[in-house]
Amino acid sequence: MLKFDKLAEDFVYPDAKMVSFKDEDIYIKQYLPLMEKYQLIYVCILSLNLNQQPYHPLTSEALFDIELVNFYTNIDLDNTEATYFRKFDVLHHLGLIDLVIENIPVAEYEEMQRLYEKTINAILEYNQGIGNALKSLLSDSMGMSQDLEGIDEEKLAKGLEVVEKLTKEKHI
Repeated sequence: MLKFDKLAEDFVYPDAKMVSFKDEDIYIKQYLPLMEKYQLIYVCILSLNLNQQPYHPLTSEALFDIELVNFYTNIDLDNTEATYFRKFDVLHHLGLIDLVIENIPVAEYEEMQRLYEKTINAILEYNQGIGNALKSLLSDSMGMSQDLEGIDEEKLAKGLEVVEKLTKEKHI
């Protein structure tokens, strides 16, 4: 029986590919370990702040491209005061995003993109489910209020306001 430890002792990650850009050497990883893929996606998700603001595909794509450059290369994008929009504009204008994508193996890039899109879709579906549940609760409670005698209408109105406010704040 072949044991994992035997397989793992000979395993090494593929070497990074070196490309020259404006007299600088850029090293582009040919494979990103799973934990780093998770971290790349997590950074994008946190930056999108999907619990507080609506999803926008343009922002999502820009964040993904920036973090792709950040995680797959030796270019330091963390130690700057530049906003994500500024980083994207500079990297895109200089052709660095395309250069990095062109030098990542196609299967690796497609897998990273697929994992990112699946994660975004799962979060959006989850958030939409919560919104539908709140709307249903609001609708049910309005119907119940008509059936109940002696209900404190002031408390019910305040409760409905809270549910309505939550629904609007979450853009559901």
